[in-house]
Amino acid sequence: MLMRVALLLVCACAAAHTTACITERESSPPGLDSAVVQRARAVQSWSIHERGARVGSVVRYEHVNEPERYFYMVRNRHDQDLGMIDALGRIFRQRPHSEEPEQIGSGSVLEGARRILRLGKRAELREMPVGTGIQRSEG
Repeated sequence: MLMRVALLLVCACAAAHTTACITERESSPPGLDSAVVQRARAVQSWSIHERGARVGSVVRYEHVNEPERYFYMVRNRHDQDLGMIDALGRIFRQRPHSEEPEQIGSGSVLEGARRILRLGKRAELREMPVGTGIQRSEG
């Protein structure tokens, strides 16, 4: 009798774990239908070095039809976008698991790269040919 009760409990537990409910939800940002695609092209790039090691890069992008509209994308050594500096010198860092970047100050491109990558005063920019790194933001 005890063996039957144990067997029934094992079967009940197994059945409970195999009958799970899965829910999927798909959503789009508001106003997606009226979104306008804006193209930018990479026009200049630099590698960022600290203590002799390459720790990241900066790429300047200009809007295709309006070159006076530009921004700088700052990437780590794995070519992951970590932040940007806009034409007004405002510095933004991407926050993990967040859609909106955090404004962390303003300054020059070098100051912005240092802040975004959390580097010291010894970090420096070295110009490199456009296209040397991954140019993923171009489209």
